[in-house]
Amino acid sequence: MKDFNELLSRHPRKGNKWISYGTAGFRDKLQFTHICQQIKTNAKCFRATELQHIMFRMGILATLRARVVR
Repeated sequence: MKDFNELLSRHPRKGNKWISYGTAGFRDKLQFTHICQQIKTNAKCFRATELQHIMFRMGILATLRARVVR
């Protein structure tokens, strides 16, 4: 468990932004970042680095599910 907590600490949540969960939600945020870069504005843009903690945790969940479903 100590190793697991250490891994989690490498991918901390950044700031207090609330990001909606759901497959399309992750995809939309990344596409929205790309659009913001095209129009050269940072207003209300999510950076892919702000999703790192979510992607790490979803990877853990997917791995656990795969082991259970086998």
